[in-house]
Amino acid sequence: CEQYRNVTISVLIENTAHIDQWRGSRVGAFIDVNPGMNRTGIEQTRMTDIVELARSVEKAGLEFRGLHYYDGQYGSMSELDRTHMAHHGYDQLLAIVNSLRINGMKVAEVITAGTPTFPSSVSYSGFRNSSLFIHRASPGTVVYNDAVSLAQLPPELEYQPAALVLTRVVSHPRKGIISCDAGHKSVSADAGVPTCRVLGHPELTPLSPSEEHLPMSLADGVKTPELGEVLYLLPRHVCPTVNNFDHALIVRNGEIESVQEVSARGREMPLLHVGAVATD
Repeated sequence: CEQYRNVTISVLIENTAHIDQWRGSRVGAFIDVNPGMNRTGIEQTRMTDIVELARSVEKAGLEFRGLHYYDGQYGSMSELDRTHMAHHGYDQLLAIVNSLRINGMKVAEVITAGTPTFPSSVSYSGFRNSSLFIHRASPGTVVYNDAVSLAQLPPELEYQPAALVLTRVVSHPRKGIISCDAGHKSVSADAGVPTCRVLGHPELTPLSPSEEHLPMSLADGVKTPELGEVLYLLPRHVCPTVNNFDHALIVRNGEIESVQEVSARGREMPLLHVGAVATD
């Protein structure tokens, strides 16, 4: 914050231990509210505790920026059910905002939604009609898009995939099976099998990958792709797939325009003091 004074930097907190490390800094704080996903945050039913935590932020001399609410647990539902559940959660979120205001605390911003509940978030009237705070929806996957997100998002939004993995056929291990050089070190397997779709080839079904190879089954009666043939894969989960690559080819109208470094991938070097002792 001191180095980049024109930049606003904020952190998520869910208890007072998270506050202590930022005392005396210009860092702002959003309270992370758990909407039932049970990954991080303070449970939304603990309204009194949320109010006290906001007070603790201000007592520590930090700026209380608002509330963060990531309702990513509804991705497997139909669009109608997803919207119903998301809007029910937003009703509870607005009750928290109101409780904070009654107790004298301003809520400047409310941040909601990942990609699955993005349409639900922007259609919620309580956000669209509020003059009390700034509402921000925070979908991330829509930047590149992937097979799962395209299945979740309404088709009328007309999103298209912006990132594909190029692979080549490297083996014909037996009749009805081909193998490509796109194992889980290339296309992330965290979303399950199949890990991807093969664009333009509905007759190919990706099977369980190994580290370096992705076997595919071939439908009966269709031509087997040749060795060396190029295929384009649409990952089911693009985020960890991007993290597998050092560089990306930027293509426009079939021509490679540039090669861009994927600068956010991997890990930073550990911050260690000389002579530090490793612990178990």
